[in-house]
Amino acid sequence: MPIDLNAILGTPEHLLVFCDDTDIAQQPVASLQPDLRILVAVQLISDSYPPLASKLQSWLHENAVGEFHATDIVSGKREWGSKSKAERLVALQFIAGSFGDLLMRVDALWLPQGSYATHRKEAGKIGKVGVGFKGGLRRVFLRSLMERLAKEPLPSVLILDQDKAQEGAVVDHTWPEREFLVGGALSLPHRTW
Repeated sequence: MPIDLNAILGTPEHLLVFCDDTDIAQQPVASLQPDLRILVAVQLISDSYPPLASKLQSWLHENAVGEFHATDIVSGKREWGSKSKAERLVALQFIAGSFGDLLMRVDALWLPQGSYATHRKEAGKIGKVGVGFKGGLRRVFLRSLMERLAKEPLPSVLILDQDKAQEGAVVDHTWPEREFLVGGALSLPHRTW
């Protein structure tokens, strides 16, 4: 059965948590810490979502770009390649300003790839660790996030961005902790906006 994501996101008085990840290699910005994996979750009340989504979509349409993808904005790649540095800076400022007063919380976890072996060895003292760098960091981040959300008084919706091709939103069954979430842990084929 297809999931009506708009109905879930538009339900009043719910916590909406959007998660995404990125890797920083020495591209697109050589001055950034290389080989760093970052996961971020932003949380807002569902009542704020419809006007925010509309505002973001309007900006994208007016500026002839399809999505706010930070790596592309910073590097001037893909559809942001035709935009000047000044225009790209305005885009980042617009995103920050649009979210600024609405965000209730931002969670982040990052780890340089070179330090994963040490962390995995320490975790192995507690129990077997059968995941690699990206999977391990994602597991720790999402399980910690779900543990916190399970204690929230409002119903929670967790949206996980996926780069894999898939049809619409689906429930990510890899997380046994997801049962308390509205709709389960929802996985999107790509960016929400």
